[in-house]
Amino acid sequence: MRMLEQKAHQLAVEAEQDKPKPKDKILFVRSDTSRSELAQLAKQANPDEIDIDEDEDAEDGEPDEVQLEQKTVPTAVFGGLKDD
Repeated sequence: MRMLEQKAHQLAVEAEQDKPKPKDKILFVRSDTSRSELAQLAKQANPDEIDIDEDEDAEDGEPDEVQLEQKTVPTAVFGGLKDD
């Protein structure tokens, strides 16, 4: 039993040694590009992007008028829901 415990301890020590050591983290990276260059690059990122502007469709801000119609529903659809 002691041999098993020693072997388990040895494997645990080896596993601890094999772990990669944490390196210093880089928190910030500075760039030498200006804000205007970054804005231009952001615009060029997707030249196929579609600009959707909802204000262009409605001239006065009101939605188009929709005409509604009523239709009868067959009794087979809601036959069991009749009012008593």
